[in-house]
Amino acid sequence: MRLAGIAKPLMVLSSDEQLIAALRRVTDPVHEVLATGAEVELSGALLAHHAGVAVLDCAALLTPVATLTERLHAQFPELVLVVAGSIDEQAQLAERIADGAVHRFLHKPFSEQ
Repeated sequence: MRLAGIAKPLMVLSSDEQLIAALRRVTDPVHEVLATGAEVELSGALLAHHAGVAVLDCAALLTPVATLTERLHAQFPELVLVVAGSIDEQAQLAERIADGAVHRFLHKPFSEQ
């Protein structure tokens, strides 16, 4: 008998209800979408929920996005990081995107496509 693995949740750091709702609509239902609005709670939430993916909304960050993604990648090397923000914020992450530390960048306003 083969046991199925437990699906890891997707953690969202954002207070943007439209972004959170859109992520819930496009995420496979086996992956719970959990949201936190506070950057200081993110690492604890990632540990507590064993998240597989984290979506970081640049509008919710206190720390520069490049610094935060570097720290999260070092702390959680298996975590898939997705960042949502502006073209300027994407430029700040060019190196992190190129080296794979940031898996994907989503432009805001976010569309489900």
